[in-house]
Amino acid sequence: MVVFDKTQAYLEQEEAAERRSEFYNGEIVAMAGASVSHIRIVKDTLICLDRQLGSGKCEVFNNDLRVRAEECDGYFYPDLVVFCGEMRLTSQRPPSLLNPKVIIEVSSDSAESRDRGVKFACYRTIPSLQDYIIVSADSMTAEHYTRVASDKWLMTVYQGSEAVLEIASIGCSLPLKTIYARVEFA
Repeated sequence: MVVFDKTQAYLEQEEAAERRSEFYNGEIVAMAGASVSHIRIVKDTLICLDRQLGSGKCEVFNNDLRVRAEECDGYFYPDLVVFCGEMRLTSQRPPSLLNPKVIIEVSSDSAESRDRGVKFACYRTIPSLQDYIIVSADSMTAEHYTRVASDKWLMTVYQGSEAVLEIASIGCSLPLKTIYARVEFA
């Protein structure tokens, strides 16, 4: 008698399923699954920003909202994205956001070079973008890139539980002890 194992069937289905992908320079890149630490950092950062933004002119979304970087023909799913004012979307389905103000990527060893390289190069071409933040999933560290001129960015590094990352463009603060509250480092 063969016993049908629903868990195994689910796992096999997930393995064969198409996943969301990003696109840049003619290359399709499948998105990898996230660690529990990554998911917790994204969730706690989203909650922290959402509470501060309230029902004002800016709104934060998780990685279900795709961002379009037209100048470099890129489509990306950042971990978090904030836009302010009227949301501008592409006409294709699903639509992509054209006017992000803040993009946050939670980066691990496997994604770090892509987040710092291809993605940041592409994100810098989006005129509305004011802040790009890379939050480490492996240590209590965040790098904050702030646009100071059309082609100049200032980097500030935040480390440790007492650090508070200030995002002036949207009037929000991210205390590292809050966004890392449920993360244990090896």
